[in-house]
Amino acid sequence: MCTLKVDSNFLYWLGGFMDGEGSFGISIHKHNKMTLKHQITMGIEITQADCFSDVLYEIRDKLSMGIISHRERNGDAKYPFRNSQTTWRVRKMLHVNQFTNLIIPYLKAKKEIALKFKTIMEMWNKGEQTTVEGFIKMCELRDQVNDHRTKSFSYLNADYFRKYFAENPISEEALKQAKHYRRRPQYIKKLPV
Repeated sequence: MCTLKVDSNFLYWLGGFMDGEGSFGISIHKHNKMTLKHQITMGIEITQADCFSDVLYEIRDKLSMGIISHRERNGDAKYPFRNSQTTWRVRKMLHVNQFTNLIIPYLKAKKEIALKFKTIMEMWNKGEQTTVEGFIKMCELRDQVNDHRTKSFSYLNADYFRKYFAENPISEEALKQAKHYRRRPQYIKKLPV
């Protein structure tokens, strides 16, 4: 759980750090066990060169959430000066919810992106990713959040899914069963003010 007694000076600093170095990520993966054959995942991360990794450990310890991972990188001919990297990641939806609600008031440059991310997160909490309409709406918002990446790196955008679901309709029985397995209420908790 997120520590509620986080110093406001730390949160102002963290908001600025997120604006410069952080990212709000929304991914779509093929997943044949899911009703719609695709899964939406959300996460938050900050990546730094190894020489600055102490900052990431401090963030993790102060917030009591997230994991730290290390990626060894040796320069190659194309990028000879790439350093090894350390990343702080939040993937557990309860923590994604808490962190997003906590950091939004302190963001400047990424506030609009964070608000769209929060809208998708709230739709996910309500289980809207289990309906075709909700899934497509979440994809439209994702395309806006990931605007600089989606068009060039991902064919899994809202237009793709409109066509996909038109060609591969989901049965009413499968959709009813999916509603039964929607997210449990403990994942919808909001961070108290």
